[in-house]
Amino acid sequence: RYSKEEPVAEIGAPHSGADKLLQDKELAERRAALLGALGHPVRLRLVAALCGGEERTVTELCELLDVPQPTASRQLSWLRLHGLVQARHAGGFRWYSLTLPQLANLMDCLASCRRDPGGR
Repeated sequence: RYSKEEPVAEIGAPHSGADKLLQDKELAERRAALLGALGHPVRLRLVAALCGGEERTVTELCELLDVPQPTASRQLSWLRLHGLVQARHAGGFRWYSLTLPQLANLMDCLASCRRDPGGR
């Protein structure tokens, strides 16, 4: 599980994150677990859909991602288990949001990567 209490690296410090990962084996293991929790295309897209900061229902997420409800629910459960999303019950619906707003930075980084195996 990823802990929300861990400090976030200061933005603008060159290579500070890489240096921390290089020097701290336990931090590297926790970040690998975080990446593993995101290691499914639907989970990655669910997190991306929640990056705007607003809560969304499963129905909204299914429509946005064009995936069946059981698929979205299963992947949201996995993300909840790993502490990346939270759910709130209100009005007969379960409303999902990110527990770590800084995941939006990770989504930006992943979207800008240029060395995909497929050459995109």
